[in-house]
Amino acid sequence: MSNQLIISLKDTSILTIIGVAEIVRQAQQVVASNFRAFEVYTTAALLYFAMTLTIALILRGMERRLNVG
Repeated sequence: MSNQLIISLKDTSILTIIGVAEIVRQAQQVVASNFRAFEVYTTAALLYFAMTLTIALILRGMERRLNVG
């Protein structure tokens, strides 16, 4: 279940207010205005990683709590 949620996060932005497409679009706009692509795209990647890691940790905790056996 948790893997499917993370895949959905990667594929769509419906599950989150700030999705991957929005992060990339905003990064492109910032790069267009200041020409600092490395810093902007690194920050965007870290944001995306933080979102995915947070969801994975929450779901791992839920799976442990629901594990009866």
